[in-house]
Amino acid sequence: MNDMIYSFKYYFTDGTSKLSGCKSKNPLELYNDFDGLIDWEEFDSLHERQLTLHEILELACKAYNGFLKDFYRIEIVNISTNEVLDYIDNS
Repeated sequence: MNDMIYSFKYYFTDGTSKLSGCKSKNPLELYNDFDGLIDWEEFDSLHERQLTLHEILELACKAYNGFLKDFYRIEIVNISTNEVLDYIDNS
């Protein structure tokens, strides 16, 4: 069984949604997907900080803005159960 069960899920203005390619055993480690998307010094400091799920989502909005077109909602989900752990909706 695959133990990488947490991921970001994006919702787009055209009505579609998709899961991120980044998956993690621990939802608090999803910040690793920001490598190359945010300032290197900021990214390098993330592993030292005690980020909350909501702070990770706020960083995700910043990191993916412009990279992913027209997304309005981002969630951290358990892809095995579809449970939403936290989300930000900018609609």
